[in-house]
Amino acid sequence: MASLACPFYQSAKLNEAISPLDWLLGNWESVEPGKGSFPSLKEFRYTEDLHFAQMGEPIISFMFNASDAETKKILHRECGFIRMQTGTNRVAFIIAQNSGLVEVEEGELMGKQLSLHSKALARQSFATSRMFPECSSSNQTGSWSKRFPCQRTRSQ
Repeated sequence: MASLACPFYQSAKLNEAISPLDWLLGNWESVEPGKGSFPSLKEFRYTEDLHFAQMGEPIISFMFNASDAETKKILHRECGFIRMQTGTNRVAFIIAQNSGLVEVEEGELMGKQLSLHSKALARQSFATSRMFPECSSSNQTGSWSKRFPCQRTRSQ
């Protein structure tokens, strides 16, 4: 598994505002490799490792690494924050990608399932345009389960 570039500390008491998401906390990794493709690349297989942490604030920090399934070379990274609207099941993700894309996704938490849709997308002006030729807020609905099935590799 690829190492994470930034340490997370979880010694603080869990903030009640994010307690419905406590099941996410810890390290997760792909159960089976996924398949990826882009118009300019041949199909490839990858694995993901995910890390969710809290620091006593009403947010969860996360970092995701996607690696080549065979060589283990890191292909892609994402990091950001998760917040819940107090007294509701509404969730918001703020995601920054190493490729120059930033995204805000919002949706609902239902048990241990997140249903999210894109609220805003932005691309760094000099990011590789082959990956994001046009980037605008599309308000498309999607499931966050694209990152799973994963399994927890160790508890918090």
